[in-house]
Order: sequence, then structure tokens, then C-alpha cells
Amino acid sequence: MTQANATHSSNHGDGHGDEPHVLPMQVYLGVWAALVFLTIVTVAVSRFDFGSANTFVALLVATIKGALVVLYFMHLRYDNKLYLIILLASLLFVSIFFTPTLIDLHTRDALDPIKGRTMYKLSTSKAKSQDAAPAPAAH
Repeated sequence: MTQANATHSSNHGDGHGDEPHVLPMQVYLGVWAALVFLTIVTVAVSRFDFGSANTFVALLVATIKGALVVLYFMHLRYDNKLYLIILLASLLFVSIFFTPTLIDLHTRDALDPIKGRTMYKLSTSKAKSQDAAPAPAAH
């Protein structure tokens, strides 16, 4: 190994240098099968009512699917660990930004239980659309 290659590979910190990481086809097919299975789980979860945990369950399944794509198809598992830290920090900040919104959606009916009901939301949107509709012209 020449001095330039040793210096270059030590800059990455993972010892791989510029060499591409090639996985066996079985790994890709296994990840693909897991993604297909998790897509079926996503559809099944959407048809089942978990109550207040609906959003959490949907985000959990989506996070697992996203992690599989990032780790194996984008090769983050075998790349420099700094990239993984950057990704995880980004996800942490996104979760910090989404948490107040999800809390608001979950507790929206705590102050006014009537406005939290589905029928109230449907009736008010229907009334608004009828008010906005033009009156039929008289002949």
C-alpha cells in the first residue's frame, strides 16, 4: 500500500478507501422481501384502528422501511459512520419539530370536546360548502 492510499483510506476512518462495497444478491433480495412484507403490514395497519396509537404505529413501520432502504440500498451501513451520525441527528431534529404538532392533534379535543368529534368536523365543512355554493338561477 502506498503512502497516498494509506493516507486516503485513513481519512475516511473506515479503512475502505474508495472501494465500492458490493453485497451478495441474496442480501438485496432479502431486503426487498422485507420491504414487500412491510408494505403489506402498512396496508393491514391502515385498515385496523389502534385508537390514539394509529400515528405511532404508522410512523414505526415507515421508519423501519426507511431504515432498510438507507442502510442497504444506499450502503450507509458500510459507509463512514459520520454519515450515519448526520442522518440520525437530522431525524432527531425532525422528530423534535413534529412532536408538538402530533401532541396538538392528539389533544385537540381536550379543551372543546365537541370540536374534537368527527361528526362536528364533517357537519361544519358541509355547511361551509353549502353556504359557498351559488343559488340556482330562477327561470
